[in-house]
Amino acid sequence: MFRPVMGFLKYDLRRTLGSNPVGILTGVGVIVVALVVIVGVTLVADNAAESRRDELAREVEPFAADLAGFNGGLLELSADLRAYVLTEDSIYRERYVARRSALTNDLNALRDSGEAAGFGLQSQSIAEDALSFLAASDLAFQAAKRGDPAEAGLIIEQDNTPRLDTVSASIDSAGVSVREEIARLRDRIHDIDAVEQYTQLLAGGLGIIAAGVLVWLALSNQRLLSSADADRARFLSMMTSLSRHGICQIDSGGRIEYCNPAADEMLGYGTDELAGRSLHDVAHYQRADGSPCLRKDCPLEKGLISGRSYKAQESFVRKDHTFLPVDITSEPIILHGRRSGAVIVFEDVTQRQRQELFRQQFLSFASHELRTPLMIIGGFAQMLQKKAKAAPDLYDEASHEAIEELVEGAVRMRRITETVLDLTRVQSGSGLALEADTVDMRELLDKEVAALKAKHPEVRVSTVYPSGPLVLESDEARVRQVVLNLLDNAAKYGGEPPEVALSVGTDDSRLTVSVRDNGRGIAQEDQPLVFEQFYRGATAADKGGLGVGLFISKRIVDRLGGTLTFQSADGEGTEFILTLPLTTPSADGSPGR
Repeated sequence: MFRPVMGFLKYDLRRTLGSNPVGILTGVGVIVVALVVIVGVTLVADNAAESRRDELAREVEPFAADLAGFNGGLLELSADLRAYVLTEDSIYRERYVARRSALTNDLNALRDSGEAAGFGLQSQSIAEDALSFLAASDLAFQAAKRGDPAEAGLIIEQDNTPRLDTVSASIDSAGVSVREEIARLRDRIHDIDAVEQYTQLLAGGLGIIAAGVLVWLALSNQRLLSSADADRARFLSMMTSLSRHGICQIDSGGRIEYCNPAADEMLGYGTDELAGRSLHDVAHYQRADGSPCLRKDCPLEKGLISGRSYKAQESFVRKDHTFLPVDITSEPIILHGRRSGAVIVFEDVTQRQRQELFRQQFLSFASHELRTPLMIIGGFAQMLQKKAKAAPDLYDEASHEAIEELVEGAVRMRRITETVLDLTRVQSGSGLALEADTVDMRELLDKEVAALKAKHPEVRVSTVYPSGPLVLESDEARVRQVVLNLLDNAAKYGGEPPEVALSVGTDDSRLTVSVRDNGRGIAQEDQPLVFEQFYRGATAADKGGLGVGLFISKRIVDRLGGTLTFQSADGEGTEFILTLPLTTPSADGSPGR
């Protein structure tokens, strides 16, 4: 570390002192003193850097390990809960109870290690979100123990799963904070290295300056070196401690300069086995479907060349040629305004994909199993309703009301079941089946308006139709489903009393349906999320529903080749605008004939 300083001290001694014996002796003494001082400072700095490295390892590594362990425990608890609700097997019940108890201890350990590592706010946020998730899990577990898997499943989907996503987001946020700290430290190390090089060059050019000045410069240089060593130690310690995330640093040519142990393990390579190799050639040369991923088409390579950030879900190829699904983030390294490489962080999402597949299978299974008994209940309810209408004297007023509520409840449950089935089809990628029909929109809209008035007698509906036929070729059932959702929402979120304005327009190729209400409108911060699944804004807090109607309607309209948009202002109501092509959509959703 101090070898360059020794070199320029010897050079300056020869030039400055020449053959003067007194000067030589004095110079030798100064050099000896300088060397002793430099060696002493170096030893002290190395000891201090080693001490700081150990201290950082004690602080950061436990928090990273606790974070990874706690996240895994949450996922396992969620899987055991779903398995117990689905199978009612006592093994899963006992596993849930045991994991629930262990997570309480893990949560306390996470708080302590997070506080010690300087991530107190993040660990506290994770703890609050985790307690909320555990409370929802306990509600679902108790419902399952009571023998009510339907209620337990509903709690899981509406309450437990969103809270699990919130906990995962908090954990990911903590990981982001650590990665930002890593980037800051790396910049600091580069700055210190630059100062170190400048100091050495300056010291070599100032060889005629007195030995005391040279010693002072050497000591200053050693202080910078010790600071750089401490920052490097902290940087490597934090990189090593992020056990959930693989981290690779690549140079401007795409070659790997460093991989943390998690990256080596996830990709199936040994320590330093990846150094110097191209990340694309090693792990990203093939897509998950088996097709080749050419370098010119590789998004990581494009991000490296352009110097832009990149974030997506990709598949890496392990050493054993199996595929690893990952969430990946690539951030460029810019030094002195020039691109010098990138840092790539990736996370194994295999478990998350399994959870999502299990959730979709569970919803599909539950919905299919509910359809048959609901059809039977609905059929008998309608038969009873017809009998009551044919002979009204057979039943008292309370019985008539009970029969009507039974019929309406069966209809609501059937709609909920069909909605859940549509949701699982959309999420699984299987899509929504379409059947081409000739649709009389005037007749369809009149029927739905009549049904809306019967369901909500207090609603005032105005309609504006153009003259002439309103006929298009589309899937009548799916169009009716979208119109019903828009009208029902307008009545539900309208003012006092609710007013719904329905208008229709046409041109040569498209038909437009506008549904406007007189409600409070949609808050500005909620508008970007209107078509997201399970999202319910502030104005929907006191209303019923699953929060998937507009999500499914948007997907249906997309499949039909149309558009679904809205306009809303606070206090001025909301207008949804449905536009459909007049021609039949083809199988892939594009306009047909």
